[in-house]
This record gives sequence, C-alpha cells and structure tokens, in this order.
Amino acid sequence: MTVLKSILKVFLLSISLLLLSKSSFADHVVGSDVSYQCAGTNVYDVTFKIYRDCQGIQLCSNCPTGLSPSCGLPLTIYGAPVPAGSGLPASPCAGTNFGNSSLTVVTGVSGFDVVQLCAAEKTICSNCGTRTPGTFTPGIEVYTFTGQVNLSSIPASCCLVSLGFQTCCRNTAITTLANPSSLGFYTQTVINRCASPCNSSPTFTNDPVAVTCAGQDFTYNLGAIDPDGDSLSYAFGQSLTSNGVSAPYNSPYSPTVPFPYLGAPVQSPPAVAPAGINIDGVTGDIRFRPMGNFVANLIIEVKQWKMVAGVPTLMGITRRDIQFYSKFCPANNPPVLRTYNEDGTLTTPQPNFAYSVCAGQQLCFMISAWDNTATTDTTDITWNSPSILVGNGATLVKCYNPTNRATIGPKFDSVKFCWTPPASLASNLPYYFVLTAKDKACAIPARVTRSFSILVRKIPVAIINKTNKNCGYYDFSYTLQNNVPLNNTYTKIRVESGPKTGFYTTYNASTVTNHRFTAGGWHRINLQLTTAPPPLPNGCPNDNIWDSVYVPPPVDVSVRDSFNCFGVPISIPVSGHFGTPFGLSYRYTFYSGSLASNTIIRAFGIDSNCTINPPTSGVTSNYKVVIQDLNGCKDSAAFNIFTRNLPIKELPTSMRFCYGTSDTLDAGNSINTVNTWRWYKSPVAPVLSDTMSQK
Repeated sequence: MTVLKSILKVFLLSISLLLLSKSSFADHVVGSDVSYQCAGTNVYDVTFKIYRDCQGIQLCSNCPTGLSPSCGLPLTIYGAPVPAGSGLPASPCAGTNFGNSSLTVVTGVSGFDVVQLCAAEKTICSNCGTRTPGTFTPGIEVYTFTGQVNLSSIPASCCLVSLGFQTCCRNTAITTLANPSSLGFYTQTVINRCASPCNSSPTFTNDPVAVTCAGQDFTYNLGAIDPDGDSLSYAFGQSLTSNGVSAPYNSPYSPTVPFPYLGAPVQSPPAVAPAGINIDGVTGDIRFRPMGNFVANLIIEVKQWKMVAGVPTLMGITRRDIQFYSKFCPANNPPVLRTYNEDGTLTTPQPNFAYSVCAGQQLCFMISAWDNTATTDTTDITWNSPSILVGNGATLVKCYNPTNRATIGPKFDSVKFCWTPPASLASNLPYYFVLTAKDKACAIPARVTRSFSILVRKIPVAIINKTNKNCGYYDFSYTLQNNVPLNNTYTKIRVESGPKTGFYTTYNASTVTNHRFTAGGWHRINLQLTTAPPPLPNGCPNDNIWDSVYVPPPVDVSVRDSFNCFGVPISIPVSGHFGTPFGLSYRYTFYSGSLASNTIIRAFGIDSNCTINPPTSGVTSNYKVVIQDLNGCKDSAAFNIFTRNLPIKELPTSMRFCYGTSDTLDAGNSINTVNTWRWYKSPVAPVLSDTMSQK
C-alpha cells in the first residue's frame, strides 16, 4: 500500500511538472517569429522569437532576477502536407511525428520590450528585471531561442517538414477567437529539405508592431529579406492551436478578416482605401484602419519560391504570429510619405513606391515624411538597409546636416536614396527596401511603413551575325545573348558605307538582306537594341553593339575607248582585277550596245582581248565587256570605238604637163580626214629626171 502511495505521488508529481512545463509558456505568449539558416545537408540553425505579455507570468522561471541560459524552447518535428500549386509531389508522411528538438535562449537579445512608445513613456515590462517598469499597457518582451536541428533521419521522400512550438493557452483578452482561453498557441515553420542548394528562410528586419491607435490608417511591412534571393509571396495566415488544427474564429472574423477595421468584412479590393484591408502578395505591404479597442491575432505567412526546371517551386514557409492591440489615442495623424525626383520635383505617381533602372545606370530619388498634426510635431525616417543593396553601393542619406537638426531643423525628415546596380544584379524580380516614418506623438507614435521596389533591368546583349553571299553582298542579323523582352520598333542595324568613312547606311529592321558593299576593306557594323519598358520611356537601350566585316575588293574590269579605220578590225584589250579569278584569269563576254545590251559579239571565254570591226564609218559605236570570277561575281564596263572614214581619191586619172614647167597637184583632205600624205611616182622605171616636192 505504501508502495502504491509512493507510485501515486510520483505520478501526481510528474503530472504537476508536465502541467507546469505547459503553463510556463501560458497565456502570456502573444506571438512569435520563426527563421532558419542552412548549416549543411539536412542541418539547420533555427531561431524562434517568442513574444511575452508582461502582465502574465515570466517566460523563463528565473526572471526577473536574471535570465539564465538554461531556459529552453521545445520543438516538435512533423511531416508537412504539400500545398496545392507548390510544384512538389504529394507527401507520403504528412502529419507524421518525427520526434523533438530543443532550442536555448540567447540571453543577450532576450527580455527586451518591443512596444515602441515615445521617449517619455515606458511599458510595464521590466526587461527581465533590468529596468524599472512603466505604466503603459500592454507591454511585450521578446525572447530569442536558437539551436541546431538535424533532419537527416527523416525519409528522403518527405520533402516538406515542419518545426512547431505549442503551448497553452491563448490570451483571454482576444476578442476575435472563440473561447480563446481554451485554445492552445501553436506556430511553425516549414522547410523544403529536398531543395538544392539547401534553403534558408527569410528574416524579418522590422519589429512587430503590436500596438496601434484606433481610427488611424495603418501601413506595415515585415521587411523580409531572403538570403537566397528567392521570390517571396505574402498572405494572411491561420491561427493554429496545434499541428494542422486551426483556431475557431468568432463571426465575422477569419484569417482574412482578422479584426475590426473600416469597411469590415469587405476586402480591398474591391473596397477603396481607407476602407477594407489589403496585403500586397508581392511586396508584403499591409494597409487598414483599425476601428475601436480590441485584441486580436494577426498572422502573416511568407512563402519562398524558386524556379526549378521552369516550374515555380515552394522552398519554405515561415510566419509572424502577433497579438495585435488597437487602442484609443489622442487625435493624431500618421506621417505621409512623399517622393521626389532627383531634381526636387514630385514624382508621378505620387507617392511612387515602384522604380526601375537599367543595370549600370544610377537611380536617385528622395523621400520625405510629412505630418500635418501640429507645427511642433516632427518625423523620423529609418530603413531596413538590405545587405544586397547596401553591399552593392546603395545609399540612403539625409537631405540635410543631421548635426544641426535640433537647432535649425528641418521638422520633417527627408532622405535621398541612390543606387547604381551592377549588371550581375539584373533580374526579372525587383529588389525591395522597407522604410518607416514615425512622428513624435505620445504615448504611441504614429507610423507608416512601406516597401520600395527597384527593378533592375538587363541591358540587351547580342552578337551580330554576318553572312557573306559573295560579290560584295552580305546579310546581317543578330542573336540575343540574354533573355530580355525587346522593343523591336527601336532596333537598328547600321552598316558603314566605306572603310573608315564614318558614314552609315541605317536599316530600321532586325535583319538586313543583300546589302552590297561597293568597296573592299574593313567596314564597321553597329546594332542598336532596347528592352521593352520599364524603365519609361525607352526601356534599357544598348547602342554600342559593334562588329566589323572585311569585304574583299570586288572583281573589277577596266577598258579604254579606242578607234579604227573603217574596215580595219581592232583588238580591244581589257584588264581584270580583284575578286576570285579562275586560277590566273577571269572570264569575259563582249556585247555591242550600251550597258543594258544583251547582244553578244564575243561569247564567254578566257581571252581578255576582243577583235571588233564596227560596221559603220564616221560614227562612235558602243560596246561593253562583262567580267566574271570564280564565284560568279561580275562587273561590267562600257567602251566606245570611233571608226574613221577612209580618204577619198581626188586626183584625176591622168594629167598633161609641159616639159620644164612646174605645176601643183592637190590630193585634197578628204573632208578633213587626212592627216598626212605620201606621194609616189609610177612607174618607178624608167627613172624620170623630174623632181617632186610636197607642200
């Protein structure tokens, strides 16, 4: 019997300790963040942030006197179901419990209040006994737990695995859940352990905003940064009580209608701001106007995506689960962001949260935080300074001298963002930074948090294709070397008219057919391309795509004009040059008539001389010669032959002279065609004693 009592005592003590371990994370847990980093194949460095309501019991049993590293966080490992459209095969192990792991508190970054009040106010949190509490409620402290989780023992077919934390129970003050004090608190992250390379989750650079003022427009962004450059999508998430079990909501509330807001339960769109609630699935920007006092859960779920074999594939899921408080505050307006071009003019649209720039070109714009609440109110701007931007030269600097602001202003904060992204960062997906502007309202400063996107576009890269069709004719086209959408109306191919002339023939086309070069030598070719917008108006142009082509000197034939005497054939020599001869010679064809003539007088042959006897005297006859080389390339040249008339005989057949007298014989000049005369005596014998001279 005594033994039985002892066993019963041990059993009751075990139950008490179990309940104590459950209650040690009881209704004071108001939210969580989860992230993980790949540490090797199937090994992950996991971080859980747990947010504690300072009105509840201590999160770690040895607070507030001091935080001991012995405080731990238990995790349960489950096979996770595969969401529709994830690009992954169905999981054979969804819901399977693969055991436990544990994380250890990080003392240096735990036990600190995250409720952001004005400088004159403090919440009721003691920061784990390190400060004197204030009076503002709620107060929320963050505790960070880290540890390494090894998933290598899980079957290889189980790609999606969840790491979950569960405790009892939710805060009784929650107004949107049914019977919240009876509901457990559960949060998780989902890892795609089949991802290659090993995946890491995004981290959230903006603290959770747990308290805001009723009736004030609220904008917020997690400031998520993905270390792998994955695409991120955002959505409102479901409150969970345990693995795979959703918390029941009071009507009309749900994950997408998480609390009272202006226009609830209508979403935006179709509701137009400030009515409705909206979460931008691409940027993560959240906008709504909370109405009245309430306490509710707001869950933001972030999915990572990567293209695998052309299919968008889920890499992981993480979430921020936070208890959200809306309180009545003194009249105040949140800051308004305004954006300016580098020259100080307002942007269009106003404000502008989406920019685009060509790789290698500088983008600059300015942002100011304006507040019309009171002349004494001031604003302050901060940003999450993403390493991918800052590490590649992006800057955000004040538009004034900060050391003088306290004395000479300005009242409204303003900054200038500049970035010249390198070509290596060109992407079809934008980069983001998140900017927060706060005023000085007390106790709860009004704030606005927005994401700014920057799309870095590739500049077209192409090679020029050159096709030698012989005889000085070329075709030109291009092959795009990077996958960018082109604005084809901009495309130009420019061909240098002659070697080193600097003058170009321009073709407003993507291809050029049968461009003929008239001179041999090197000719430069220029291609001009641009992408389709953005950026406006002409995308990203590249006017400096160059190449050159060596054009062999084309075959050439030369011939000179000549003349002949009527009836006396003349041999016309021609000379061929360049091109590609048939060995040492070319082929020639001679024609009568002009360059358009097809009347052949000497057929195609190797002889470069042609004997011609024009049929008509006293006129100029037209001829041409056509030369052809081995490649069939031709050239032609026209030449003329002037045929002279023969002299006309003007002496009589016989004449009588008196002995010893002199007389004159006139041979005439045959219509001015005779240049020289030569006189003869006939017969030569007998020899006469007369003399003859030519005048």
